Amino acid sequence: MTRPLLGSIVGALLAGGAVFIACTIFGVETLFALAWGLAVSVVVAAARVLQTDELPVWPPQPPDDDRVGVSDVARLAWTISPTSGYPGRTAVLRVTDVLRRRLRAHGLELDDPDDAAAIDGLLGAHVRAGLLAPHPTAKALEAAVVAAERLSPETQENR
Repeated sequence: MTRPLLGSIVGALLAGGAVFIACTIFGVETLFALAWGLAVSVVVAAARVLQTDELPVWPPQPPDDDRVGVSDVARLAWTISPTSGYPGRTAVLRVTDVLRRRLRAHGLELDDPDDAAAIDGLLGAHVRAGLLAPHPTAKALEAAVVAAERLSPETQENR
């Protein structure tokens, strides 16, 4: 027998014995007290044997491999509807946020009408309009990603 299993059995017998003694003290018949003690012993033994020694670590640790951004990419890929071809809100917001940060580095605001001409000159003719449309297409989103990469290819953002 392994030591943890032996400890589980001893602990279960002690708990069952305590229940037996308590039942006997309160005037329960010996046979019923023995049955209660045995039932508690079985439940405690089962609970201790099935108990896992490893508790989950919180917060989860980052993966050890070098594929850090894989889950983000996969999550964004699933937001594109295969039937309509339109990207989901999560993908649009993520690309828009990246583009906003990169435009701010150039002193431009994506939503500012005064910066519209400068942004169109920097990104391309229809990138801004396609991204800010009520329902941007997957092609507009792809054009915005390509334009954002051109703005600052030396930086890699992983947020």
